[in-house]
Amino acid sequence: MLQLLFAQYPGFKEVRMIEAKPGIAFVEYEDEEQSGVAMQALQGFKIAPQFPMPISFAKKYSSSPCNLCNSIPPLTKDLQ
Repeated sequence: MLQLLFAQYPGFKEVRMIEAKPGIAFVEYEDEEQSGVAMQALQGFKIAPQFPMPISFAKKYSSSPCNLCNSIPPLTKDLQ
């Protein structure tokens, strides 16, 4: 599901779900500008009526500033 959402924006490369932390994913784009466009467009997107998706740039463990870190309710893990 996340791949379908983020792939509609130019520069999309991949989505990586973090199995050890349900509800967390990293989305990678070609550059920071492209990731910013996707982040603005999808900020607060509701995965389910009661679960808006907060999006922010990754804060650590990333060598690239264009990774987005999504904090998604654990429910979405089953929606992959």
